[in-house]
Amino acid sequence: MKYTICHMQNKNRQIKLSTFFELLRWNKPTGRMILLIPAGWSLYLTPDANPTFLMLLRIILGGLLVSGLGCVANDIWDKKN
Repeated sequence: MKYTICHMQNKNRQIKLSTFFELLRWNKPTGRMILLIPAGWSLYLTPDANPTFLMLLRIILGGLLVSGLGCVANDIWDKKN
Protein backbone atom coordinates (compact mmCIF):
# COMPACT_ATOMS: atom_id res chain seq x y z
CA MET A 1 0.00 0.00 0.00
CA LYS A 2 1.35 3.39 -0.96
CA TYR A 3 1.27 6.11 1.64
CA THR A 4 0.81 9.65 0.57
CA ILE A 5 2.14 12.64 2.49
CA CYS A 6 -1.39 13.59 3.52
CA HIS A 7 -2.08 10.08 4.86
CA MET A 8 1.15 10.06 6.85
CA GLN A 9 0.44 13.50 8.33
CA ASN A 10 -3.02 12.36 9.44
CA LYS A 11 -1.54 9.20 10.94
CA ASN A 12 1.10 11.21 12.84
CA ARG A 13 -1.59 13.59 14.08
CA GLN A 14 -3.65 10.62 15.32
CA ILE A 15 -0.63 9.19 17.12
CA LYS A 16 0.11 12.54 18.76
CA LEU A 17 -3.51 12.94 19.87
CA SER A 18 -3.66 9.42 21.25
CA THR A 19 -0.50 9.92 23.31
CA PHE A 20 -1.86 13.27 24.52
CA PHE A 21 -5.12 11.62 25.63
CA GLU A 22 -3.19 8.85 27.36
CA LEU A 23 -1.15 11.47 29.22
CA LEU A 24 -4.38 13.13 30.42
CA ARG A 25 -5.78 9.67 31.38
CA TRP A 26 -8.92 10.03 29.24
CA ASN A 27 -9.19 6.24 29.19
CA LYS A 28 -9.63 6.18 33.01
CA PRO A 29 -12.66 8.30 33.93
CA THR A 30 -12.82 7.49 37.66
CA GLY A 31 -10.72 10.48 38.72
CA ARG A 32 -12.93 12.81 36.74
CA MET A 33 -16.09 11.31 38.19
CA ILE A 34 -14.76 11.73 41.74
CA LEU A 35 -14.27 15.41 40.95
CA LEU A 36 -17.36 16.14 38.85
CA ILE A 37 -20.09 14.33 40.81
CA PRO A 38 -19.78 16.42 44.01
CA ALA A 39 -19.39 19.60 41.94
CA GLY A 40 -22.58 18.75 40.06
CA TRP A 41 -24.45 18.02 43.27
CA SER A 42 -23.38 21.33 44.76
CA LEU A 43 -24.85 23.20 41.80
CA TYR A 44 -28.31 21.79 42.48
CA LEU A 45 -28.23 22.23 46.27
CA THR A 46 -28.74 25.98 46.09
CA PRO A 47 -32.17 26.91 47.44
CA ASP A 48 -32.85 29.81 45.08
CA ALA A 49 -32.68 28.48 41.52
CA ASN A 50 -31.16 25.89 39.25
CA PRO A 51 -27.77 26.72 37.72
CA THR A 52 -27.55 28.26 34.30
CA PHE A 53 -26.22 26.33 31.35
CA LEU A 54 -23.10 28.50 31.32
CA MET A 55 -22.34 27.68 34.96
CA LEU A 56 -22.83 23.96 34.31
CA LEU A 57 -20.52 24.16 31.29
CA ARG A 58 -17.87 25.97 33.34
CA ILE A 59 -17.97 23.32 36.07
CA ILE A 60 -17.65 20.46 33.58
CA LEU A 61 -14.84 22.04 31.55
CA GLY A 62 -13.02 23.18 34.68
CA GLY A 63 -13.27 19.72 36.22
CA LEU A 64 -11.94 18.06 33.09
CA LEU A 65 -9.10 20.55 32.84
CA VAL A 66 -8.09 20.25 36.50
CA SER A 67 -8.18 16.45 36.50
CA GLY A 68 -6.13 16.23 33.30
CA LEU A 69 -3.55 18.72 34.55
CA GLY A 70 -3.36 16.84 37.83
CA CYS A 71 -2.42 13.68 35.94
CA VAL A 72 0.28 15.55 34.02
CA ALA A 73 1.68 17.10 37.21
CA ASN A 74 1.72 13.69 38.87
CA ASP A 75 3.68 12.22 35.95
CA ILE A 76 6.21 15.07 36.15
CA TRP A 77 6.74 14.57 39.89
CA ASP A 78 6.98 10.77 39.50
CA LYS A 79 9.60 11.15 36.76
CA LYS A 80 11.87 13.17 39.08
CA ASN A 81 11.95 10.34 41.65
